[in-house]
Amino acid sequence: MSSLADLGQYINALFRYRLVSLCTIVVGLILTVWTVRALPDVYSSTTLIMVEPQDVPESYVHTTVTERLESRLQAMNQEVLSRTRLETIINDLALYPQLRANQVPMEDIVGLMRRNVTLQIFSADNAFRITYEGTDPATVQRVTTRLANLYIDENLRMRESRATGTTEFMESELEKARKQLEQQEGQVQAFKHDHLGELPEQRDANMRMLDVYQSQLRAVSTSLSRAQERKLLLEKQAGEARSARLSAPPPGGQAAATSPAGRLRQLQAELAELQGRYTDEHPDVVRIRNLISHLQEELGAGDQADGARLDPLLPPELARSLIDAQLEISRLRQEEEHLKTLIGTYQQRVENAFVREQQMESLTRDYEVTQKKYQTLLDKKLEAQLSQSLEQRQKAERFRVIDPASLPQAPTRPNRQALLAGGAVGSFALAIFLPILLWQLDTSFHVADELAAVAVPVLAVIPEISTADVSMRRRRYRRRVLALSVASLILGLSTVQFYAKYLF
Repeated sequence: MSSLADLGQYINALFRYRLVSLCTIVVGLILTVWTVRALPDVYSSTTLIMVEPQDVPESYVHTTVTERLESRLQAMNQEVLSRTRLETIINDLALYPQLRANQVPMEDIVGLMRRNVTLQIFSADNAFRITYEGTDPATVQRVTTRLANLYIDENLRMRESRATGTTEFMESELEKARKQLEQQEGQVQAFKHDHLGELPEQRDANMRMLDVYQSQLRAVSTSLSRAQERKLLLEKQAGEARSARLSAPPPGGQAAATSPAGRLRQLQAELAELQGRYTDEHPDVVRIRNLISHLQEELGAGDQADGARLDPLLPPELARSLIDAQLEISRLRQEEEHLKTLIGTYQQRVENAFVREQQMESLTRDYEVTQKKYQTLLDKKLEAQLSQSLEQRQKAERFRVIDPASLPQAPTRPNRQALLAGGAVGSFALAIFLPILLWQLDTSFHVADELAAVAVPVLAVIPEISTADVSMRRRRYRRRVLALSVASLILGLSTVQFYAKYLF
């Protein structure tokens, strides 16, 4: 019984606000019909583009464009759907003539066209679809074809620009590395030139030469000892020969002894005898030498040379052997000093080689790093040039149209039957909802059952009496409902017209 009572109240509310329900249905149906008639037919054209891989395997030539398809298409959208590109298409194909005739700003028209373009990406299939919507089927097809060509051209331009930019960057970096490498090579060459003979790679050769010179020094020392022994033996024989010669009477008697040459020979014999017994610093030796020097000055340079080379008191062969022995000793001593100098030089080189090795490591470390960097940049530059050539010859990854832009045969929207059905159902639903809402918001009592529901005793029921005041209130109510309905209808028609003209 309670549910029947509630249902009766709802029916009573519908009956009480029947004018609101009727106006709601009328306004809703009029707006629905107006919407169906005002909305233009919208056609859509679609083209499918596939991303083909490069013809040359990547194991031979690596591409410089490694971004994913989604990232690249987002970057292309900024170019293809830019104001400049879309404005060019609008002017070339005379799009949106009504908006342009109404002096709508070009920015708004470009924004509308941008909303009419849809890009759908299929990452798994490595493809994407371009869809454009418009009111004319042929124009929609031409715009879709134009957009597809823009994406294809932009992909080629972007890839070639990326490859060219990579090549130019590699060339600039390679030039910097080359200059740095040449500078470090100059430092290494200058260091080698300044420390020639002390370099680490010459240490083994220096040690071998040191061994050779030490062996030669030992041989020279041995030869010098033998020469000195031989000289001592010859000097002993010379002393005996002089003693024998002096003990014999000199030919020529006193005249020979009084001649300068004879006197010189006697002094030389005495000097030889004194040197056999005393040192060179002995006073007698010094005195005899001084006398010999004076006589030699008197006799002249020729006789002095002959007297210095050959001792007249000795046999010629013995005198020559003694001179040869002295010369041999002098030569061996000079050779010994020369070898000692060479040994000292090579020893110093060997010792300095360890210091130069540390200095060389400090220089070559940076040089090797720069050399590796230069070689790496050179390889990358060659790869970039191959990639650039691949892009220029269009052998790299490219876009290919699989499904050309189709000519639409029927509009894709709006669905007029669905709009009519939805508008009618919505109008009737709103016509039921508004009276019930007004009834819930109404705080006055109209029937006795409403007082009984709040436990107020009902003493009597007075039927409705039609008076002038009641009639006036009814007319005022009807006018408000009709005015609100007309205002709602005008607002709805204007909204639908604006939406159909500028937003749909």
